[in-house]
Amino acid sequence: MVDSAQRERIRASGLFDAEYYRKIYGHLIADGRDPLEHFLEIGLRQGYLPSAGFDSVLYRVLVPGCGDSNPLLHSMVSGVPFQPASLTTVFPEAAAGILYKGNSNDPDIARHRTYAGEMAAARRIPFNAGDKSYALTIPEPGMLLDRLRMDRPFAFVRLPHGFWDALWMLDVAESEIASDARGRMLPDAERKALAIRLCSAVRSTHGAFVLDVAMFPIQIGFGLYPYCDRDEPGRPMRR
Repeated sequence: MVDSAQRERIRASGLFDAEYYRKIYGHLIADGRDPLEHFLEIGLRQGYLPSAGFDSVLYRVLVPGCGDSNPLLHSMVSGVPFQPASLTTVFPEAAAGILYKGNSNDPDIARHRTYAGEMAAARRIPFNAGDKSYALTIPEPGMLLDRLRMDRPFAFVRLPHGFWDALWMLDVAESEIASDARGRMLPDAERKALAIRLCSAVRSTHGAFVLDVAMFPIQIGFGLYPYCDRDEPGRPMRR
């Protein structure tokens, strides 16, 4: 827990930028809620960025002494500043894995195709994004025909181009980060957030990674993906 004095110390430190946080994660923050309050209660454990110049998850990776404590408070109390580092340098094997596109001999290909088919066949898919719950629902064909007959508007929602490639890259990134001793100790949500940022750094021109780090489609993807196998951190559970 962060008491009021510590909260104000963080606010005055410059390590947390309310405007930046609101710009990136505003769609997840209730109207009128203090961005710092949201970060301390929700964003921190989700691996969100408190500012453009401080990555709390990467700080935890680079400064082992931080442990489970609040990275912002640890930096202020210990005097250890956050030294920005390229994620591709910190996790070179993960970065290389993202650049390699698996071929037909990849044993994961069949699993991914099976999962894609299961998702396509589902009629209602619940998922979480941040601290909110949603559901994708496929209406019955008759409903759309009825709207056409009544000349009433409707819209189709589709996954963005490159969505499945993006999930594949995120799966690889998270798995490689989990295989690193520094990444293995991270909570699942923080590891996933770091995987998203690594993919953004490596594939900055990919359609799924040109948006800000709180990419809604990617959060949907993680929400829909099978639960991780606890015996093999970072890898989706085989069905």
